[in-house]
Amino acid sequence: MISLSLFKQHAHIDDDIVDGDELLQQYLDAALLRAERYMDRKVYETEVPDTDATGVVLEADITQAVIMFAAHLYANRETVVIGTITAELPQGFKYLLMPYRILGV
Repeated sequence: MISLSLFKQHAHIDDDIVDGDELLQQYLDAALLRAERYMDRKVYETEVPDTDATGVVLEADITQAVIMFAAHLYANRETVVIGTITAELPQGFKYLLMPYRILGV
């Protein structure tokens, strides 16, 4: 759905380097699933089927959120980071997906 080539461009990985593409695709897949779960919506590439009342078409901001999160997974491959101060980007993943999020009552 989101091209590996676009993700590599964002992560500054030479497109000619194919060693590790399977792992990079795993990061993209995991990031897309995370976005879908955060929004509580299924993402479709071009058209939402009539049977899915809450589905959403992949838009540029959803693509950007997924790529940003996949890049985070790529850069931080372990569950613990030592000796680093971290902060969430205020206009990152959640900011991009919030307009699409379905909030429960």
